[in-house]
Amino acid sequence: MEKVELPGWDLGPVYFSEKIDSTNNYLKMLAGKGAPAGTVVWSREQTGGRGRRGRKWMSPRGGLYFSVLLHIQKGIKPSFSLVVGGSVIKALETRDVPGLKLKWPNDIFRGSKKVGGILCENLSGNLIVGIGLNLKPIKNLDFEEKFLPGNLGELQQYLPEEIIGLILRELKEDFQVYQEQGFCFFREKLQGRSFLLNRRVQVDNFSGEVMGYGEKGQLILKLPGGAFKEIWQGTVVLLEEG
Repeated sequence: MEKVELPGWDLGPVYFSEKIDSTNNYLKMLAGKGAPAGTVVWSREQTGGRGRRGRKWMSPRGGLYFSVLLHIQKGIKPSFSLVVGGSVIKALETRDVPGLKLKWPNDIFRGSKKVGGILCENLSGNLIVGIGLNLKPIKNLDFEEKFLPGNLGELQQYLPEEIIGLILRELKEDFQVYQEQGFCFFREKLQGRSFLLNRRVQVDNFSGEVMGYGEKGQLILKLPGGAFKEIWQGTVVLLEEG
């Protein structure tokens, strides 16, 4: 692990490794040793990348995998993962990456393919935000073709430090606003970026049409009988359309 610089980032030290088990795990260890808010860990490859609910996140060499430590002034809700996703999309749009959408609660999609994921973990007054982006095709014979993730290959023309710096600067601004004004400030714009809006989904034992987000980031479903259901957590499966 070595210290490096990120363009425009001066909130804390930045540590880089060619390969690591998990940037979130390493940052968690640094936080336990007193690392300041703004500390960043990034790597070209993760051997033990994690997603939500402990799921494995494939992190082969060539992707962008990084985590940042933020100091929490107020309680952070699960909806902050959506805000982080919005920060990522805004940053990538400045580099002409089109068609990015948010899949509640913490995935980034392009078309029908997942291209990125976010993992937020609370830690004793601090928050670890982990972000992973696929930059190259991932081939895995254990997956059917339709389930293989997508990629953001056009970003390979840029230095990784440039893209990470862009995302972190957007995240820094959005985090401050979220602490002051909550999810409501972002709600309308994030709904406009929703991958699931007006589509039929299954969330655990409930199925229905996604109507948008509630004031605290919960998913709002319209059930077949016309009633509305607020979904605060769960695994969302897009139902076949047409």
